[in-house]
Amino acid sequence: MSEAAPLHKFVAHADVEEHLRAGWMMTAALCGTHHGVHAMHMIRLCDCPPAKVDAALADSRRNAVERGLTVVANMHKGSGDAELIAWAKANGLFVLIDRRSPWGNPFKERRGGTRAEVPG
Repeated sequence: MSEAAPLHKFVAHADVEEHLRAGWMMTAALCGTHHGVHAMHMIRLCDCPPAKVDAALADSRRNAVERGLTVVANMHKGSGDAELIAWAKANGLFVLIDRRSPWGNPFKERRGGTRAEVPG
């Protein structure tokens, strides 16, 4: 790793997966703080090639939930999140957030065009 590269940084939750794929690791430094609502503290220990993280990503997201953080899972078939969703449901941690729930988009879907053409 070049000396100019940071060894740690704060990463928005939406960008954590990309950083995991690039070899960064999550820490629990922000858990339980108001900063943890917005970001994850991540570290990188070496300039070694990143490992494949598909299984590691699922485990890290599960660990994040176990530490009290919120993660988003994709319920569409083939998304790769079925195991995480099943585990969350089995442990009473699953919360549905879609049009059918109180937290979903309150606007009705319009008919008569593609999703891009007809904002919902």
